[in-house]
Amino acid sequence: MSMNKFFQPKNALKRAEDLEAVGKPNLALETLHDLLNSSKHKKQWTAVHEEIMIKFLDLCMQLKRAPEAKDGLYQFKIVTGTSAVNSLEKVVRYYLKTAEDKVAEAWQQSQLRDATNVNDEIDDLEEAQTPEQVLLAAVSADGETERANRVQLMPWLRYLWEAYRAVLELLRHHSKMEHAYHATARQAMRFCHQYERRNEFRRLCNMLSLHLNQWRTPYQSKSGQAGIDINNPQTIQYSLDTRFELISYAGKLEQWQEAFRAMEEVTGLLDSAPEKPSPPVWGIYYHKLAQIFWRSKDYAFHAAAWHQMFDNAIRNAKSFNRDDIQYAASAVLLASLTVPLANLDTMVKPMEGYLPEVRASRQQRLAGLLGLSRMPSRDELLQYMFDLNVMTYVHPALKDLYNLVEDEFDPLQLSQKAAPVLEFLKSHEQFAQYVTPLKYILLLRLLKQLSQLYSSLKLERCFKLASFMTPEECEEVLVHAVQDKVLQLRIDHARGSLHFNNNIFAFNERQVNDGPKLQNLQAEMMNGQLTTLSRRLYTAINMIKPAVVQESQMGVKAINRIKDEVAREHVSNLSRRDEIEKQKEELEQSRRRRHQEQMQKHHQNQMQVRQKMAEAVKKNQEELERQKLQLQREEIERQKALEALNDVSSSSAGQKVVQALNKSDLGTKITAQDIHKMAYEQQKKDARERQERLRAEEKRLDHMERAKRLREIPRRKEHIAAMSEQNAKWHTELQSARLEKARVDHAKALGLKELLKAFAPDKDAYIEEKTAERRKEYMAKLDDFKQRMQEQKIRLEREERERKREEKRRAEEEEQRRIKQEEEDRKQREREAKREQERQEQLKLEEAERKKMEEATKLQRQREEQVRAREQEKLSNLSAQTSQPTWKRSARSDAPTTAAPSSMRVSSWKGDASDDSGRSQPFRPSRGGERDSGRSFSGLGDRGDRAPRDTGRSFSGLGDRGDRAPRDTGRSFSGLGDRAPRDFSGRSEPSRSGPRDFSGRSEAGRTSGERRALHVPSGGADKPSGDNVWRSSRGAGSERRVNIPSRGDDKN
Repeated sequence: MSMNKFFQPKNALKRAEDLEAVGKPNLALETLHDLLNSSKHKKQWTAVHEEIMIKFLDLCMQLKRAPEAKDGLYQFKIVTGTSAVNSLEKVVRYYLKTAEDKVAEAWQQSQLRDATNVNDEIDDLEEAQTPEQVLLAAVSADGETERANRVQLMPWLRYLWEAYRAVLELLRHHSKMEHAYHATARQAMRFCHQYERRNEFRRLCNMLSLHLNQWRTPYQSKSGQAGIDINNPQTIQYSLDTRFELISYAGKLEQWQEAFRAMEEVTGLLDSAPEKPSPPVWGIYYHKLAQIFWRSKDYAFHAAAWHQMFDNAIRNAKSFNRDDIQYAASAVLLASLTVPLANLDTMVKPMEGYLPEVRASRQQRLAGLLGLSRMPSRDELLQYMFDLNVMTYVHPALKDLYNLVEDEFDPLQLSQKAAPVLEFLKSHEQFAQYVTPLKYILLLRLLKQLSQLYSSLKLERCFKLASFMTPEECEEVLVHAVQDKVLQLRIDHARGSLHFNNNIFAFNERQVNDGPKLQNLQAEMMNGQLTTLSRRLYTAINMIKPAVVQESQMGVKAINRIKDEVAREHVSNLSRRDEIEKQKEELEQSRRRRHQEQMQKHHQNQMQVRQKMAEAVKKNQEELERQKLQLQREEIERQKALEALNDVSSSSAGQKVVQALNKSDLGTKITAQDIHKMAYEQQKKDARERQERLRAEEKRLDHMERAKRLREIPRRKEHIAAMSEQNAKWHTELQSARLEKARVDHAKALGLKELLKAFAPDKDAYIEEKTAERRKEYMAKLDDFKQRMQEQKIRLEREERERKREEKRRAEEEEQRRIKQEEEDRKQREREAKREQERQEQLKLEEAERKKMEEATKLQRQREEQVRAREQEKLSNLSAQTSQPTWKRSARSDAPTTAAPSSMRVSSWKGDASDDSGRSQPFRPSRGGERDSGRSFSGLGDRGDRAPRDTGRSFSGLGDRGDRAPRDTGRSFSGLGDRAPRDFSGRSEPSRSGPRDFSGRSEAGRTSGERRALHVPSGGADKPSGDNVWRSSRGAGSERRVNIPSRGDDKN
């Protein structure tokens, strides 16, 4: 959208707000962007420009258009210049603050508190997303958190990083915005640390280093504004603070390489400072150096850094408090003692993998940071520690540590004495890092001291003495110490022992201070034994006979001279032959060397010729490829140029460009960009021409209007004079008529007044009368109103009392209902508990009855077995009496019958045979004759010629039950005629209100009909019904029924 019609920034701002309100933020952004790029509005800053820039940045953040925001900031910087620096700073701070708020909001929405997924999602915020990554993200089964992270959080993280970069690039050469530049750098560091953006942190470090190097070169902007002066003390202080902050965040992000580079920049800034830095600055510098050296495992330089810091604190005691000095002194002691011993790589191998030249160069660089010429040794550090009188300022808990490590010889108590010190170090976070290296040093001192006391030692004993370390750690230290020739020992795992190598001929080279000693080892004493003996004998002879000693010395000297001459001559004679052979070998070697050099030179010449030929061929091929690519590029450019011509030919300006171009130059001299540029320039030219034409037309119209106005002025004056004269005449006439009318009206009013004066008393009386009536009515209505208000007040009070009484009554009723409901609930629970208790008791009774029935069944079976045995016995006794007569039915005289003996009758009741001679029959009435019962007996088991009645039982002899098992009727019989009555106590019937008691009845009280009716049918027999059915349980799940007829119901 063209901005030609928005001549004022306010109009552009209003237009952008209107477009945003109707949902067109892109057009609004283009409107403001065109305004900022317009050269017409860059001449003078106004307050509206600040509002426009804030709105522009809001739209950029809404659309996530970081490049447009960067371009807008650069244009706004040009507008503000040096006169509105505060406005630029305000806009920059608003931009960063809003972007940070957007990131924080996206962070909350994505619900990522762990920050690990943030780092895993996109490693590089500046890396564009490839099509493969887009497809992979589309088909991958990400969770809601990962999807929210990718869609919501990552774009805002990328936008915020671009914002930091843009602001740093914008302010890098702005001397008046230097504080804002460093504040932005610290904000970017916090951003990298908060979201763990390590790649962006490295880029930030590179950017700051590049800017620092650029500041070393004088810079001046196009507007004449000077850049940042690196020699300015304020600039140096800003840079130092930023670098120290950078080192702190580098340590948190484990970016120690960047920390070291920043420390080198700090060193350069301190060296180039025109003024001497303050002591606190040096203290921070040495403290950061100590941290970096500790992480790089350069323990000697770490200790040297603490020495420098302590020296700085002592020399400038006014700038440091006592706690800082004590902390520095304690750190110096610990750092010096924990420096590894010479040739000992047990803890670390910091220089492993470096070439000697690289190692020397690295040590020189590290020493240069501290102002040293070389790496200090452990002994030098300890000596320098005493020179600084460090032991006076160390913490009281650490004062005995040096004596424990370096002076005292007490290996058996070393562990106990070191335990409090180690606990103290562990309890203080700033000293905890020295615990592990101090343990290594203590273990080596312990083993050195033990080697002077023992030739061998149990491993268990050694580990017990070194209780401050685990056995695995102790063994690792032992192996490395032997490997690096710090100790001479061997470990025997088979016997679990440790053997110190005290061989008198063993190699023993002392390179470092081994600490306190009780005595020299045997090997050390043997190495100097002969020398010591010779020296002492020579001293004794010199004391006894000095002259002899002198003569012997002269003789010895002469003999030594002769020996030396003889030896020299002998060596010279022997060396002639060797010299000749050596010269021959040297000549031969020289000849071979020349031949080899000639062959190598010839081979090199051939290789150079081949290489030149190959390079020429390769160069020709590359030239052909280059020409081919050039032709292809020219063709592509020509096609692009033709397309551009077709694009621009649709406009009048483009047609002019097409007519002016030479088409033969397309693709070579004229490209598509040139065509678009020419079309753009032609459009601008046409626009300028239109503006010129409009201005000329405006000028012509202005002159024409001016001439018309000049000719119109005399005529307008004449018209005004005529109108003035006429208006004066009209005013005089109107004024005269108004006065005359007023006089007439006044005369009429005076006449009317005289006429109405006679009615004045009557009028006053009438008004007084009406006023009294109205007052009386008013007072009556007022009294009525007061009475009604009083009645209403009484009624409201009564209603209020009724309402309170009703509420109280309802509350009481509610309370009563609640109490009643609680009482009913309690009774219901009690009834349920009682029913549950009765049910449990009923279950217990049924269980007891079941057990009782089982016992009765078992007893009945035993009795039946006894009866069956007795019947078998009686059957065997009566087997010979089969010929005796028996009784028979009178109706069937033709059937062969046999009368039963008088001594043996079969009762109609189910039971055993009994003797009727000696007892009465209480169960049957006395009869004169035999009763036909429908059954006959022929002997023992003979039924006669009539089928017996189906009673569900069959008899075979006296006691033979037939082919079905006897049913359990709950009764048992013992002996002939002996029957035990069944106990029916405690039994209940479902159809009766209470249990029927049969316990009082006996067999004598029943009639024969009752006895016969106590029939136990099988499953297919007729089932009795009504109250005459009695059910009982015979075992689990069984049921039987017995029909009990009423008395006198015997029909058989």
